[in-house]
Amino acid sequence: MLLFVSCGYSSRVMRIRWIVSGTNVERSSPDLLSDLASYRYRAAIPLQALRERGHTCDWYALSPGEAIDDAHPALRDADALVVAKNHTEPHEVIALLERAHERAVATVVDVCDDYFSRPHDLTPYYRALVERAGTVTASSLRLAAAIEDATDREAHLVRDPYEGPAGTPRWSPAASGVRALWFGTPLNLPALLEAAMTLPQRRDFRLEIVALTRRCEGLEAAFAKMSGPDLRLTFQEWTLGGNWAALDACDLVLIPVKSDEFSAAKGPNRVVEALRAGRYAVTGALAAYDEFKPFAAVGGDLAAGIAWGLDNRAAVLERIAAGQAYVAAHHSPQSVAAEWEAVLREVSRRGP
Repeated sequence: MLLFVSCGYSSRVMRIRWIVSGTNVERSSPDLLSDLASYRYRAAIPLQALRERGHTCDWYALSPGEAIDDAHPALRDADALVVAKNHTEPHEVIALLERAHERAVATVVDVCDDYFSRPHDLTPYYRALVERAGTVTASSLRLAAAIEDATDREAHLVRDPYEGPAGTPRWSPAASGVRALWFGTPLNLPALLEAAMTLPQRRDFRLEIVALTRRCEGLEAAFAKMSGPDLRLTFQEWTLGGNWAALDACDLVLIPVKSDEFSAAKGPNRVVEALRAGRYAVTGALAAYDEFKPFAAVGGDLAAGIAWGLDNRAAVLERIAAGQAYVAAHHSPQSVAAEWEAVLREVSRRGP
């Protein structure tokens, strides 16, 4: 992590503006509100936390076809622009970065998906973003390494903050079975279905998996077909409030992992939220999850992780409590804001 400390400069108030897509935010709200998790973790929460540290922070939502010139509103009165994930106004984003450079406004391009390790339709766009950025931030070390390997540009790790409410550590599944929560996008459902197909063959306990996600065609029919006396899959439509309620109601959070390059560079927010809520997390293997091995069942057989928890209930509670302390120290909005502040101070000092 790049840090900059300078007498007289470290306390300077910065004027920071996040650049977002109007497609993914509620334009009518003065606050940055979005159903897109990356916008909440990588923009809305850091923006508010940096305000609490005394900085002037706001956001600007781009529209397709918007004219970008030297007098564009996003460039006014800003020490630094942070470009968030945007797949709907790519031309406008590139033009804004170029204008910012001409106007001597510092820029940060924040990356939370790996379009660098394997060719993708978005790869040229992401390479263009990195090429024009004053500096680059990434949501995981694996992603930072992928960016550096592909572009020779250094990428700085800035962690995801927690978002949900703190819960009391609890691990007391009923004798009738274990209630697991899976939350994610429909794109990640294949990993859940694959895990669900193998779990009944490897365990001696009844498992109910609640999938909290967007509705997609055939999902509930597939769940009904796979459910039986030892395994039950149910579906709940995702909402942010429903996410926290489901975390509070479950025994554990089940996090199967897709084995592909794109997924391998993901950050640890699902484990972070599980621990924050006081719940036992059982996960597949992911580089970003390794730091949580002392606090959760990470990287092994999912059924074995659940079975171990049932046999070691006191140890699970100790792990959850220790994990909550770790999350509070490293993933609180204020600790993450300090990471953003260090990067923003350096790029603002250095200029475009």
